[in-house]
Amino acid sequence: MKIRNFIGCVFVLSMGFQTESFCQNTCVSRLDISVRLNIYYSFEVKRDYNFRVIHTTPAFSLEYNKHNFYIGPQYSYIFQRIPIADEIYENNSYGINLGYRYYSKELVNKLRIFGQFNYSIYRIKYTEYQKGTPFSTKKQKFIIENTISFGMDFIPFKHIHIYSGIGLGSFDGFFLLFKSSNLNTYVGFEYKF
Repeated sequence: MKIRNFIGCVFVLSMGFQTESFCQNTCVSRLDISVRLNIYYSFEVKRDYNFRVIHTTPAFSLEYNKHNFYIGPQYSYIFQRIPIADEIYENNSYGINLGYRYYSKELVNKLRIFGQFNYSIYRIKYTEYQKGTPFSTKKQKFIIENTISFGMDFIPFKHIHIYSGIGLGSFDGFFLLFKSSNLNTYVGFEYKF
């Protein structure tokens, strides 16, 4: 009985080592660490809202096989070409940017496409004007901008990636609620260690 248990344990362990060595030869799993600089331009589709934002984000990125997760601080510059009747936004805002990206295989030499979910969370400050006292009130609110997009990633040198994309999203808190939808374009530069 003891010999049979011993032989069974040796058999199971040997199968485990064989499976592990097989995966090392055929299953290529990589964890890449990189830093990137993203520049996003978002604007609301409805002209009457007239809300436009440029985001600049240095981000830390982890890529495992074709999956890429990133997070970083964000600076947002808010445009308001024609002021809404009773709200005037401050231009500068700070927040956080995070997202997920999935890469395809290389289409042509050093070029691949990707799909991306991006979240920008930032606080905006504005002054609300009214007739009568008080004539103006300072307010603030958090914006959760979420976007789904597609883009292209080009690798001109070994550690350097240049990418660009376009997407559709929303300034509402939940994913892709279209009470006020936005278009999003972006370019970026990434360095992989």
